[in-house]
Amino acid sequence: MSQKTQLSEPKLAPPGAGLPVIELQFIRILFKVKRTFGSRDGLIAKFRREQAEIMKLVQICDSSQRGTRILVKWVPGLEDSSRYWSVWMVLEHLRITNLAFAKFVRLLARGTVPRTKVDTAMVKPSSVGEEVEVTFTESCEMFLKNIPSSQELENSATLTHPWFGPMNAYSWLALGSLHLSVHRRQLQRVIAGL
Repeated sequence: MSQKTQLSEPKLAPPGAGLPVIELQFIRILFKVKRTFGSRDGLIAKFRREQAEIMKLVQICDSSQRGTRILVKWVPGLEDSSRYWSVWMVLEHLRITNLAFAKFVRLLARGTVPRTKVDTAMVKPSSVGEEVEVTFTESCEMFLKNIPSSQELENSATLTHPWFGPMNAYSWLALGSLHLSVHRRQLQRVIAGL
């Protein structure tokens, strides 16, 4: 089933515009706390919980409505351009980012810096269908399968995120679970709006 859209799309900031300054500062502090007081196993457990909650939300949503785009109100940590998505678009975005984060964690833990520039505009979803429910789950398993030991996660190799600066493998793991929680809240609002 293809994704449905309204006749007129809302005017939102362009993809990659980032977050307002005050919100970005708050998110940076929250992320620093998660990294500092978290642990490898705790972050993995948080990722699994968020994945399970996301799939519960998908299951309670009628399958005929999962492709319907809904404009949601502000969600902390969510770019303005991402506020008009469907359930399937959220899953597609998470599939894309999970695979990227898995690659970053794996390479950085080995001491190799990926040859890529991280750009939030490049991970926006396109038109997707119900197949994304399976590919999202597969991307979560790929992410989790690539997590090395705690010692390897603290390797000094870094890749720069446009919001958080240089990040090592452990930081990309921390971002994985935090990122799922932001989009779980988005999904809750999308489903409530259907």
